[in-house]
Amino acid sequence: MTTTNRRTNLNLIAFLFLVLTFSLSTVKTEELGARTAADQGMNQVDTDLSAKIRREIMANDELSTSAKNVQIIVYSGKVDLKGSVDKAWEKKWIEKEAIREAGLKNVNSELSIKN
Repeated sequence: MTTTNRRTNLNLIAFLFLVLTFSLSTVKTEELGARTAADQGMNQVDTDLSAKIRREIMANDELSTSAKNVQIIVYSGKVDLKGSVDKAWEKKWIEKEAIREAGLKNVNSELSIKN
């Protein structure tokens, strides 16, 4: 093998290594469960599910303003709840409503209770 061919092969191997490394390091947010509001599904099923959960939350006059402002992100039928609430019962109540609408396996809660 000539020096030029060897150098070309090494360059190709280095390039492929970089491509592989980059592709393995970029994981979609939905694979990690770390969705943001920008990930909200725009299909009718996702928007309807999000709206149902939001209506239930807004209809409960006992919930604090913090609880009424939690993020509800729905993507492909999966619900992510994010934000802070004032009381532990609010967290449980919101999670229960989301589970009632979406099913237990489809709800990921990242709700926290303010200190």
